[in-house]
Amino acid sequence: MRLRFLLLLIGCLGLYIAFSVFAVACTDSTFSPLIDPITGIQVRSDVITAGKGCGTGDTQVYKYTAVVTDNDGRVRAAATYDCFADGVFQALGPADGGYLNFNVDVYAFNAKTFGDGSAVAAVVNNVAITDHQFDRFWAGRTLTFTWDTSCETTQQSEVEVVAVCQPLRDVGSDGIIVVPTGSFAKQGGAAFTCDAGFIEVQASLHALAPAQPQDGGTVAALADAGDAGDAGDAGDAGVDAGPADAGDGGAVPPRTITVRCPGDVQFQHIPAPANHVVDVELRDLVHITDDAGNDAGVEMRPVGHTTCRGSVSPFVSTTAACDPAQ
Repeated sequence: MRLRFLLLLIGCLGLYIAFSVFAVACTDSTFSPLIDPITGIQVRSDVITAGKGCGTGDTQVYKYTAVVTDNDGRVRAAATYDCFADGVFQALGPADGGYLNFNVDVYAFNAKTFGDGSAVAAVVNNVAITDHQFDRFWAGRTLTFTWDTSCETTQQSEVEVVAVCQPLRDVGSDGIIVVPTGSFAKQGGAAFTCDAGFIEVQASLHALAPAQPQDGGTVAALADAGDAGDAGDAGDAGVDAGPADAGDGGAVPPRTITVRCPGDVQFQHIPAPANHVVDVELRDLVHITDDAGNDAGVEMRPVGHTTCRGSVSPFVSTTAACDPAQ
C-alpha cells in the first residue's frame, strides 16, 4: 500500500515537472506588446545650448521656444521647452504640395528675459492663428528673446528625425532676401523665362552699408519664403544656411548659390538691417562646337545677367527688386 502511494506520488511529481518544462519551453521570452513607430522631428537641446549651457545666468539658456513652419511658409506648431529638454513635434502633416520639409525657428531666453513666461505663452498661443499662420517670423518680431537660430529637417515615416540646427546667434541678424527665378524682365520689353530662356540661376550676395530704418525695401508676403522647395530638390539647393558667424552685424564675404529655376534663390541669416545686392547670372545649356566646327555637345553657359537689390530687416523676408536683364 505504501509502495503504491509512493509510486503514485512520484508519477504526479513527474507530470508536474514535465508540464512546467513544457510551459516554459512554449513561452516566447521576446514577446512584447505592439508599439506604433513615432513619426516626427526632434530639436536637440544640447545643440541649442552648446557653448552656453543651461542655467539662470545672463549668458545661459533658461528656456527656448520652437516654431515649426512647413514648405508653404505656414506655421504648423509651436511650443516652449526647458533648456535641457528636447523639442519634439510628432506626425506633422505635409504642405499643400506634399512636401515634408520643415523649418524650425528657435528663440532662446535667459532667465531675466523669460521672466514669468506669460508674455512668451501669449505669443506661442497665437502663433498659428489665422492672422499669423502664414507669417513665419511673426514670433521673431513679437517675442523679446536673447538669442535665436533656425533648423531644417525633412520628416520621414515611422522615424523621429533630428533637425539640423545652426548655433545660437545674437538678436538682430536674421534677415532673409529672396530672388524669384520664374522670369526676369529683359531690356526691350521681352523677358527671360524659366525653361524657355534659361534653366539655372547663379546668384551672389553682397552686403552694402547698413540700411536706414524702413527705407522702402520691398517686403514679400512671408508665405513666399517657404517656396524655395517647390521645384523639388532644385529649390532646396537655394536655401543657404550661411556661416554661423554671419550674424555679427558686419559685412560678410559674398555668398553664391546655384538654383535650378523656378526654385527661389533664398539667402538666410544675413546681416540686418542692411542693404544688399545680388548679382544674378542666367544660365542655359548651349550647343558648342570644336575647333573643326563639329558638334561637341552641350555646355552650361551664361545667357543673361541682372542685378537685384533689397533692404533687409530682422525677421522679415524681403523680395529683391531686379534690374532688366541683358
